[in-house]
Amino acid sequence: MGKAPRTPKASISQTVRPESLLSGLWQTDEGFRRLYYCRYGDDFLLGFAGPKAEAETIKQQLKSFLSSLKLTMSAEKTLITHASSQRARFLGYELSARKSNTKISQDQNGARKRRSINSTIALHVPRPVAKEWENRYRKANKPVHRAELLNQSDYEIVWLYNSEFQGLANYYILAEDVAKRLQPVRYAYLQSLVKTLARKHQQKATWVYRKYKRKFETGVTGLKVILPREAPQRPLTAKFGALPLRQKKRAILKDEVQRPRCRGNDLVKRLLANTCELCGSNQKIEIHHLRKLADIKKKYQGQKEPPLWVRVMMKRNRKTLAVCQKCHQEITYGRYDGPKLA
Repeated sequence: MGKAPRTPKASISQTVRPESLLSGLWQTDEGFRRLYYCRYGDDFLLGFAGPKAEAETIKQQLKSFLSSLKLTMSAEKTLITHASSQRARFLGYELSARKSNTKISQDQNGARKRRSINSTIALHVPRPVAKEWENRYRKANKPVHRAELLNQSDYEIVWLYNSEFQGLANYYILAEDVAKRLQPVRYAYLQSLVKTLARKHQQKATWVYRKYKRKFETGVTGLKVILPREAPQRPLTAKFGALPLRQKKRAILKDEVQRPRCRGNDLVKRLLANTCELCGSNQKIEIHHLRKLADIKKKYQGQKEPPLWVRVMMKRNRKTLAVCQKCHQEITYGRYDGPKLA
């Protein structure tokens, strides 16, 4: 009889997978330790697998090391928290370790099943942070308008509200509970926005909703203001609430300090320019006011060529004019006869 064909022998490294050797060993090894380190600016976070006593030792070693560098470690912020039962704070987020014995998933080949989320890190929006932002636009649990924006256009008001809220939402977009925590904040923003627009136009909130309420392609309902421009330029559009609150596991965070952008009205800009809008002088700039623009239009209606200051105010449709003291006196006493328009 012939010999049976020989089966090539595999090495130990080929027959036994390394992960099968190490799987579970660290859970039974009393001497196993693991330490992760993350730093951003002067904030740092350590993830340590081991007993609390050793964590205290590491904390003291860090304190001694920083002292040698003439630095101090904040006792209030440098805390030891149990990841499974407590939440740590880092860069405005709350961090915790997930734990679930019912969430089962398979590997890429569909062969092995395991509890997939145990000990994985989850990011959360801190409840006090969300409540603080919500209370900024409420008083006695009722929405309030923003008086400093009443002189702005509807486009600027909607744009500003959306810019502020979207900046907050974009920062916490990595949190798994971003929708749950920030939805009440978004509603508070929307109510305050509607109140501000209603106060500006001396109307009710229902008037604002009828005029600006829209349902966007994302399925979210919000406000939309369209500012038409001359062709071929497309109209300017300001939206509030167009983007849904949905977690993005991979996102680029912009850690810029939130500075609400509130552009000064036209009057402030003209005063800051420090230039007479009639003769170009920059000496003693004052503001000439009219009670009603309709009064001046009626007074000079039918005249072939009204004074320059009248034409400027009518063209700008403004009741104010930034002028020097000399031009202001001549306008007040009816003596102004400045240069003609080219």
